[in-house]
Amino acid sequence: MTGLPKLSIAAKLYAIFGMLATVTAALAGVTAINAGRHAALTAEFQIVLSRDLTAFTRSNATTVKGVADGLGTVATRIRAQVDAFFQKLRAA
Repeated sequence: MTGLPKLSIAAKLYAIFGMLATVTAALAGVTAINAGRHAALTAEFQIVLSRDLTAFTRSNATTVKGVADGLGTVATRIRAQVDAFFQKLRAA
């Protein structure tokens, strides 16, 4: 049986760093591939979501208008409260 070659510490370190560089490059490649897949899935999801939201809005236009009007009313009330707060703050 032949023994393992006797390598210097420097040679062993070079081998270790070479393996680390190889693993790092492989991980970078996998990451790049997954990023492309992620971007494609995100784009597809946005298209489906947009299409479904448009269909929902068309089929429930009255409900959507009511919700939007309600949000507008709430925003107006909040703005009035904020204005009143700042008027009291300035008066103090």
